[in-house]
Amino acid sequence: MIWTTPVTIDGKQVEIQLLEGEEVADKIFTTLQPYNISLSERQKVMKVAKTDGVAYTREHAHVVSESVVINSKSTKVLNIYDNGMEPVDVIYNFAEKYGIENTGMFQQLLDAILPKVCKKNMLVCSRFTPIIHTHVIVNGKGEPIGNIDILKDEEPADSIHHFAVQHALDNSYRDVLIRDVCKKVNCKRSRPVVFQKAFTDENGEKIGQVDVLEGEEVIDAAVRFLRKIEMPIHGDLEVTVKNYLLQNACNHRVSCTRNVAHVFDEPIRNETGGLLGRLIVREDQEPSDRVYHFCKKVGCKESLLRKIIDEVCDSDLVLCRRKNPAVLSLPLNDPDGNIIGNLEIELNEEPADSVYRFFAIHKLFERDWDLTSVINQVCDIPGVECSRKKAVKFNQNRFFMGKVDVGSLVIWEDVEVIDALYQKRLEYNLTIDDQLQAFSAICKTRGMYCKRTRAMVYELKQITKRDFEKYGNETCSRKYNGWQYLSSFTNSFIGAKLCSIVAQEFVEMVRKQIRCTLVSILVTAFHSLEIFIYRLLSTAYSHCSR
Repeated sequence: MIWTTPVTIDGKQVEIQLLEGEEVADKIFTTLQPYNISLSERQKVMKVAKTDGVAYTREHAHVVSESVVINSKSTKVLNIYDNGMEPVDVIYNFAEKYGIENTGMFQQLLDAILPKVCKKNMLVCSRFTPIIHTHVIVNGKGEPIGNIDILKDEEPADSIHHFAVQHALDNSYRDVLIRDVCKKVNCKRSRPVVFQKAFTDENGEKIGQVDVLEGEEVIDAAVRFLRKIEMPIHGDLEVTVKNYLLQNACNHRVSCTRNVAHVFDEPIRNETGGLLGRLIVREDQEPSDRVYHFCKKVGCKESLLRKIIDEVCDSDLVLCRRKNPAVLSLPLNDPDGNIIGNLEIELNEEPADSVYRFFAIHKLFERDWDLTSVINQVCDIPGVECSRKKAVKFNQNRFFMGKVDVGSLVIWEDVEVIDALYQKRLEYNLTIDDQLQAFSAICKTRGMYCKRTRAMVYELKQITKRDFEKYGNETCSRKYNGWQYLSSFTNSFIGAKLCSIVAQEFVEMVRKQIRCTLVSILVTAFHSLEIFIYRLLSTAYSHCSR
């Protein structure tokens, strides 16, 4: 033993005994650690050791030593000492020195080391986010008035704004500080947050926090929050957020001049960099339509129009329902005057196809609306150009059924999807599963109406008595129903379409007996009619004879 000194803790004496070869700072730290002795008190004991002439190589205890693999060729040692520095700052400085401060390795170091040094009365950890920049602030006389500490993942403008408010600095000086600091650290914005509000769900769980920037329209901040939170937007939440902010944030150096948000507000330039104007898209507008009217006003080519639409739709707050703009939007009413919806004719789209899509979306086929009549009415509207009055419900240059490219697939309005796919299936010798998958893929798309799920494999029109005899003899087990039809009925004409045979391979064909029975009933009905007419004519003839 080369040195010893007593330390009084809560009225009790604790002996610090230093053995030969031991570091005095480490001995003081390990002896006093269980008693929650502060750093300042430990430093007082170290000062006594120095006064007593105890030899030492460092003034601060060595707390942690960690080997860190930087890459496959380099391993460095991270050391943490009892010197008053926040452990998180020591770890960050180490990570910054070796270029890993913005990688997952930095977080791994924090997770591995902080629990060791921040617990069990080792070091005091007042925060767990590192300071990445410190800016010394001086007054007009050059005297320091404080430090602005910028934390990792904290926006510098907010830190500087808080410091300015605390020290009564004017906004012009604050803005100068923001510009100076942002030259040294990464800044995402130059305006500070001046109003914040956290919102929770019905269970009290935090949904997120609305940040309103200085000078920002409150409604813009509300919509920015609503469109960025990762949860479905419900009408009640939207109303709650907007109403709260408009009622409570408007006196906090923000703007409340409108109640409809702008989700895009940027200058637009042409292909050569020339300024075309400023494009503003409101939250209640379809972005592609707004771009179309903007380009129509300033004279964009279609290539530039498409480019601007892509740029707008890729921005953070914009929600694009479609990327093809509507050149005409026309409200359609039902016979009672109720508005069904807006018929939208998109750029380069045939009006007949737009009408078909409108019918399918609003379920007008199920209500037996006349598609052809509406197409004719739309095509008669001045300014609407129709190259055809028959709609194409589906058109794809290369269509795949299963893994087979069956080429172009065009389905007109009067052709059922299942029939078109059935023919393709036969043509390319595909499976029922291929057909079903293709049918599902087409019919589940918005704006598609599929009336049948079974393909029509045979259809016979203008059936006569001779057709019945032929098909009856070939397909029916008998051709009588109650009594035999008369041979004199052989030349009778039934007329019109009577039946169509609808089939699907995985469903049993319509039973022969049912078909034969139905036909027999029909024949019997016509036979009864023939007898009635004969008797009527006979009676008339007898009267005429008299």
